Amino acid sequence: MIYPQDAITKTFLVDGVMPETFIDNPPTTIFSVHIQQSGQASETHLLCGTENIAINYSKDYPLDLIQYICNSNLHISKTGNDQAIITLTYIKRDISQATTTQQYAYNGFSYGDLISGVFLFLILMVLSFSLFLKMLYPKK
Repeated sequence: MIYPQDAITKTFLVDGVMPETFIDNPPTTIFSVHIQQSGQASETHLLCGTENIAINYSKDYPLDLIQYICNSNLHISKTGNDQAIITLTYIKRDISQATTTQQYAYNGFSYGDLISGVFLFLILMVLSFSLFLKMLYPKK
């Protein structure tokens, strides 16, 4: 999955039983969640307000590619005394309300810039080739 340029990836370590606020600036669009635990005797919940986004009941929660818009604080709640690590990729805006943004293909050049450059290159090549042919075979 290709994320927007302003995407943020954070890793957060939770040790023991604790509720913790992860992000407190809504709205937030979450793109991916990954949870790993050191043991199996606990649960780790990723919550948007009171709504569960991801729950890890056992050892590992695989990478989950989602596009979830959270309009509340993002919390982590964990039971048990083992450790859990949560990796989250998000942006601090609601992408469903966003205006169209310029998509960049390579090093800040948009697709339109690249297409225009290719067409300009082709036109210059045709003109150069025709000039070369005129010099090689002049009209008498």
